[in-house]
Amino acid sequence: MFNVILYVLFAVLACVCAVAPTIYLKRKFGGSVKNVRHGVAVYVIFASVLSAVIYTVFAVGFELVNIIEKNEWTSVIINSALISVCAFAGHFIWLKGIVKKEGEKGDALLYGAGYTAAYMVLSYLLSSVANAIISIMVYIDENAPISNVFTSNITQVANADTYTLFLEILQMLLTIVFEGAVCVIVYRVLLCKDKKRWLAAAFLLHFLGNGVIRCHGIDRGYIMLIHLAIAIIASGAAYALLFPAKKKTQE
Repeated sequence: MFNVILYVLFAVLACVCAVAPTIYLKRKFGGSVKNVRHGVAVYVIFASVLSAVIYTVFAVGFELVNIIEKNEWTSVIINSALISVCAFAGHFIWLKGIVKKEGEKGDALLYGAGYTAAYMVLSYLLSSVANAIISIMVYIDENAPISNVFTSNITQVANADTYTLFLEILQMLLTIVFEGAVCVIVYRVLLCKDKKRWLAAAFLLHFLGNGVIRCHGIDRGYIMLIHLAIAIIASGAAYALLFPAKKKTQE
């Protein structure tokens, strides 16, 4: 029952992480709330749905699942590349085709907040709520029919401990920073005409960030350190684009 409580708290935290950044950034930097919806749309349509459809077509339709899942590294590389390609295609199509208009600092930040909010809801909030509900049902009745359908969820909760959940929370927080920063970089390059080399850097960071959290052959502590480094680099690049250093004027 203790693990159920932990997952309920995790779900609450995920909900806060999905909403709080938008409120804070809107109050501090301003900007249009429409950018939040733009960010949500890009994640849901392209990074989530489109990438899942393409994976299903190639894995099932073309029967390439054995090649894709041949070993951990091929799975990590292919899945990370697919998500990054779909996400960046979404950024380009949506920002160039729908948003079009250059925005202020707050607009770029809200765009990233919308993207990460959708990420938090679909990747963390729903799964933690599902795990808590399923575990409660099994706790009440160990022989409940649902235990035969959601075996992986039940196993995940049963094997969870405070340290594991702490790492999950840390990963979630780093993901907010990392994904949001990448969105800001892309927004600045595509709409504010910053140097295009930042776009290549953002794609590489997105690929590495999504790849490292899928690695299971490396100690989880090392994975968190690598993810932290990527998040720091991405946020540093986003900060440099949003707040460029002022050149000293010669007297």
